[in-house]
Formats: sequence, C-alpha cells, structure tokens
Amino acid sequence: MASESGGRTYAGVDADTRRLERRARLVASAIELFGAQGFAKTTVQALCEHAGLSKGYFYESFPNLEAILIAAYEDAALTTQNYVLEQIGGITDLREAAREGITFYLQYISDNPVVGRLLYVEVLGVSPEVDQAYRHGVGLITEVVDAVIQLTPLARHAPRLLPTALAGLVAGTALQWCIDDWADPVCDVADAIMMMIDPLLELASPAVP
Repeated sequence: MASESGGRTYAGVDADTRRLERRARLVASAIELFGAQGFAKTTVQALCEHAGLSKGYFYESFPNLEAILIAAYEDAALTTQNYVLEQIGGITDLREAAREGITFYLQYISDNPVVGRLLYVEVLGVSPEVDQAYRHGVGLITEVVDAVIQLTPLARHAPRLLPTALAGLVAGTALQWCIDDWADPVCDVADAIMMMIDPLLELASPAVP
C-alpha cells in the first residue's frame, strides 16, 4: 500500500482525497452515534468501529471527540438548511413559504431523529466552543427565515431582528418537540408555530393607508 505522505496515489485516488473521504465517514458515523446513543456514551473506539477505520485515522482529522461533535453538528445543520431551501425555492407568497419551510424542516428532523437529537440535545452544555457551533446552527435557521422574507415585499421594511426572532421560535419549539420524542404530529407542531408567526408577520407588514 502506498504511503499517505508525499501525496502519492492509491487505486487512482490521491492522499488528500482519501483523507477527506475518511473524515466524511467519521462525521457520518458521529451523526449516527451521537444522535442515537448520545455524545457522553460515545467513544473514539466506537466511532472508529462504526466507520470501519482505525484510531490513527480518527486522530488524523480530529484531536478529540468534542472536535468531531462540532463537525458533525455543522454538517447536519448545513444539510438540513440546504434541504429546506431546496424545498421552498420558487415560492413567492410569504405565508406559504413560511408554512412550507417550517413543515419541511420539522418533517426532516423527525424523519431523521438522530439529526434532530444532535441538533437540539447532544450539543447543549458541552463546552463554550460547542455552544458557539450551536449558535451558528441557529443562525442557519435564521438564514432560511430571511430567505423566505426576501421573497416578498416585506424585505423592504422588516425589522432587522425579525428573522432572528422567528428562528428562535422555531428552534425553541423544535427543541421541546425533540425532548418529547416527537410526540406530536408534524402538522400540529407547524400549526403551533404559525399561530405565533402570523401575528408577527402582520405587525411587520406596512400599514395600509
């Protein structure tokens, strides 16, 4: 087998590409294990066995479990964001875009409960660095909300923190839903959020003379 040093290739794949592939396998395993059994119960050995890699390859990409927790969280948050944006692309009605975006978001994290638990449970209270990653993840929800607002005339006069306020509403509701083990139907959770969003959107709309 060719050495990893010097950028040599193996089976037509260069060393850097193989490192990235191994890292992706470890991150995928981290999402699965952290979301299924919890961060505190997951070891480096368990991650490596799940990914089919040695510990040496783990430490090639990550100094510790906290680092891969951040990487797994960021990967899951970005994947979820991209999925929702893809689903609501082209919708120009604000309320329809909000309702569809919320519904698709809730459906995605409940269909992928390991992702939901990673996004809302396993990252809480681990360290300041992980907390910062969580705030960034909520920021991705804010970006989705803002993208919805930008589809409408509301974008010209919405308060600056309106996307942040609405994202906090979605994130807080999703957290409790996750803690409750997805006990309520998606449509009911979406209804609860929209009951709060509709009046907020009315307040943000320009007054009709």
